[in-house]
Amino acid sequence: MSEVPELSGPEFVELMEKHRIRPKDLGISPAYKAQLKRGLRKPSRELVSRLLELISRRSVAAGPRLGRAAGPRGPYCPPNAASLTSGI
Repeated sequence: MSEVPELSGPEFVELMEKHRIRPKDLGISPAYKAQLKRGLRKPSRELVSRLLELISRRSVAAGPRLGRAAGPRGPYCPPNAASLTSGI
C-alpha cells in the first residue's frame, strides 16, 4: 500500500472543496469539517486515505476531459453579434 501524505486541516478541506466532496461523502459532520478548516483538528490518516480514494474514483469515472468542438449549440442558439450587424 502506498504511503498516505500528512495533510493539515485547512489543506484537507481545500482538497475536499476543490473536488466537490461533501462531509457526508466521507462520513464526517459539517462541524468536524469546520474544525478542520480552522486548523483546530488534524485529519487522521484513514480520513486522508478515504478522501484520496474518492478523488481517484471520481477522476477515473469522469474520464478524460476533452474539449468541445466548435459549432451551434442547438436549435435555440441565439445568433451571434456579427450576423446581426452585417446587414447595417
